[in-house]
Amino acid sequence: YKLNPGNLVARINLEFNQNLRAGQSVPVDLSTTTSDAFGKYRSLNDLIGANGPFDQPSFSFQYGIMLMRSGLLRQAIEPFERVRQLDPDNLDARLLLGRLYIASRLPDRALEALREPLNNPGKFSLTETNATPLNILAAGAYLQQNDTTDAVRLLQSEISLNPTNDELILAVAKAYTMH
Repeated sequence: YKLNPGNLVARINLEFNQNLRAGQSVPVDLSTTTSDAFGKYRSLNDLIGANGPFDQPSFSFQYGIMLMRSGLLRQAIEPFERVRQLDPDNLDARLLLGRLYIASRLPDRALEALREPLNNPGKFSLTETNATPLNILAAGAYLQQNDTTDAVRLLQSEISLNPTNDELILAVAKAYTMH
């Protein structure tokens, strides 16, 4: 930032790192990543292209979303991994990582990203009623590993909790068909 005071990314990263060193948690807050925060740049892509990558979780998360929407799934993994490092309790980043790793046929990495929410659901405010996306992703990873026992256990549990959820039944049928 001292070398280039006009570098908006460096200023945001500096503020974030100062807060991190002071022991303050800086959870993802997408309200801070609106186009108002881009200064003279028209888009997040333009901002990063001119100033370098973010090391701040909210902007890293937003960048990962932008890469996903552009179809750059493997490239989107890195910003979400950085969010997971900086904000380890962020469930959304872990779910997106699970999706990206499954799409990239990397089930071990998907399960590694999902393991803590699976093993410690209370830490992520998960209950039987709101854990469906997590369990569906984990089942998909298990199916990619040819671990049908764990996949079937998760899927049957979800169906028993949500027997009238047609989207869930369709997702389960699709998973079985693909496997």
